[in-house]
Amino acid sequence: MTVAKDSGGGLSGNSFHGSTAAQHGEHSVQINHYGPPPGNPRNRVRITLAALAVLVLLGGALTLALWKYRDGTADPAPEGRSTHTPSGAAPAPGATRGSESPSSGASDAPAPEASLTSDPGGIQWTGPVRIVEDGPYLDEKPPKIKTSTYGEDVHLGLVDPPRLSGRTGETNLALWPGTGMPTRQECADLIATQGVRQVKVAKGTVVCVATQEGRTAVLTITATSNNFTDGVMAQATVWSTVTD
Repeated sequence: MTVAKDSGGGLSGNSFHGSTAAQHGEHSVQINHYGPPPGNPRNRVRITLAALAVLVLLGGALTLALWKYRDGTADPAPEGRSTHTPSGAAPAPGATRGSESPSSGASDAPAPEASLTSDPGGIQWTGPVRIVEDGPYLDEKPPKIKTSTYGEDVHLGLVDPPRLSGRTGETNLALWPGTGMPTRQECADLIATQGVRQVKVAKGTVVCVATQEGRTAVLTITATSNNFTDGVMAQATVWSTVTD
């Protein structure tokens, strides 16, 4: 639109919307003014919807990440990365380390029984006995403690640590070194070749004994104490065969 000069030679002062043109000055200089093109409402709607979609996606991704973190699945160990717990680290609650689990040793196992089929003469007596300062005498059936006599087959010599002693001046005791229980003949041979006067014992120790009348016995220690009154408890087996 062309704007005419007013009576003072200036512009008329009217407002125009859109593209305009004006002439003023002594030589009627024309000044053209072009405003911004009108915006498209559809473009603004599309931009707004795209921004909302981006925000929704970001919010969903953040929510999923938080859920995985709380569920314990965040940052799984990459393939090839060791998940070994350092030796000084505390195990997880309720967890147990395989290498530190307690093992049941010989002291927790029940006393094994001597072989009943290794000797044709069979067994004279088997059962628990208490070993104290005065015995027992293993030739008795059952073995007995006699406080007024000497010559007991085995007695408690010391209590800290517990030590069993044989008959005075004789080497009629021997520790069985094997993992199983000895036969009568194995015990007799062990005493004959490696007999001693005194042996140190603990729970689970197996001791071969030669009795005063020539029988062979085996003792499996089941309990010890630190006094002569309680003494040492053992599971005893006495074979009936008498040897010279």
